[in-house]
Amino acid sequence: MIVKLLRVEEESFSKTIDQGLSLVNSYLDDAIKAGSKSFSGSEAFLLSDTYGFPIDLTKEIAAERGLTVEEEEFDRLMREQKERARAARKNAGADAWAGENNVLDGVPATEFVGYDTMQTSGKVLAILKDGKCCNAATAGDEIAVILDKTSFYAESGGQVGDTGMLESDDAVVSVTGTTKNHAKNFLHHAVVKAGELRVGETVKTAVDRERRLAITRNHTSAHLLQAALRSVLGTHVEQAGQLVDEHRVRFDFTHFSALTAEELNKVEALVNSKILEGLAVDCREMPIEEAKKLGAMALFGEKYGKIVRVVSAGDFSREFCGGTHVDNTAKIGLFKILSESSAAAGVRRIEAVTGKNVLVCFNQIAGELHQAAAALKVNNPAELAQRAEQVCAELKEKDREIESLNGKLASMRMESLFAGAKQVGGIRLIAARLEGAGPEVLRMMCDRVREHAPDFVAVLASVRDGKANLAVACASEAVKKGAHAGKIVKEVAAVAGGGGGGRPDSAMAGTKHPEKLEEALAAAEKIVANMVK
Repeated sequence: MIVKLLRVEEESFSKTIDQGLSLVNSYLDDAIKAGSKSFSGSEAFLLSDTYGFPIDLTKEIAAERGLTVEEEEFDRLMREQKERARAARKNAGADAWAGENNVLDGVPATEFVGYDTMQTSGKVLAILKDGKCCNAATAGDEIAVILDKTSFYAESGGQVGDTGMLESDDAVVSVTGTTKNHAKNFLHHAVVKAGELRVGETVKTAVDRERRLAITRNHTSAHLLQAALRSVLGTHVEQAGQLVDEHRVRFDFTHFSALTAEELNKVEALVNSKILEGLAVDCREMPIEEAKKLGAMALFGEKYGKIVRVVSAGDFSREFCGGTHVDNTAKIGLFKILSESSAAAGVRRIEAVTGKNVLVCFNQIAGELHQAAAALKVNNPAELAQRAEQVCAELKEKDREIESLNGKLASMRMESLFAGAKQVGGIRLIAARLEGAGPEVLRMMCDRVREHAPDFVAVLASVRDGKANLAVACASEAVKKGAHAGKIVKEVAAVAGGGGGGRPDSAMAGTKHPEKLEEALAAAEKIVANMVK
């Protein structure tokens, strides 16, 4: 694992250096053209802060080209960046609760009873409307309701908040989400559907049961997933973030490379085996030291009190967690990984589904297979792979035939192009556009030019599949007189917003603006004339 991690870091740094070298040389070219004796500190900071290119390398490369880096400006920008980062970390927690705490000062914390029940009764302690406290709300009002007791789970720990209904004797309120503030007031974000809701009334709370059950399946599966990842990949794996809702689980974890298909299969199979084992899921509060002795995993950077809640799935998984869970892994049903991707440097992300959502996923895949089978005129989807291979082979053969025909057409046109070549500084120049010709045809035409006569230069262009290509060929005598295919193609391509290069006798380039090809070809005569002796 150590060797692999070192290799990944080396490869990543090499890519950073390659990208940075291109940028720093571009900036240096601009500075030299402008007659400057120094390299901008702001550009050096951009290279370091945005692209990860070390300032020491920037200084070294600049010195090789006779420039100094404006280090004072670089240092000033670096200090400002550090100050912004410190301020952001310092204020992140306080700012999040500032508005709510001001208006809810003195409101007691909400008692959460939703681990054991999805229905209870609670007293309305406060109603927020447009960010201010009010005594009552009527039909159509968008509000936040604070109760003394609730069965609604408030968004935290990566688990979304509950939705459902609040009902009093006079009002029906639809809860669209639940959050909590720093003072542990649960805010039921809601819309009054009917009647009038008043502070001091008692309401019945009813969580959307099906949604909650789907969320709990996903949350417990996230715990099983982390344990499975540590088992398959190694104990360096730690949770780096998660989002659990009724649709899927999104789990971020520390790892240094993409998972292979084999590793993903092992992880998925291990999670499903623990689901089928029907492990009892135990949730209990205990002193934090006792939890640590049991081996419960904590989130890095999280702050915990003296008493913590520990969620255990048999002996397979044991974590600190305040979320809601199934009481037996069998209730998850099935677990299916949808994707694995990069979330950040050194952090991977897995998205997965459980329970009924697995069936939805399977049905969707089955529907897409039947659509594909119908499009390829296959009666049995099981024969789809074989038919797809046949179609790919047929398409490749068609492409070869088309390429051959385009080559013949281009060869026929070359005869007229040779006859119409211009005399430029003692050599003959062809500058033409060959419609429908791909890069291979352009290369073949370049070979024809070099074989035809020693004093020819050809600048050929084409657009195919929306991509513009340029090819330049310089025969032997033309090269002796100063023609250089790589330099010619670079200057011609630049007219059409592209770039490229190559050998003195052969070069190719691409362009960003196919509509400027004619303008680029027209510039070829002057470019070649300035080059040949």
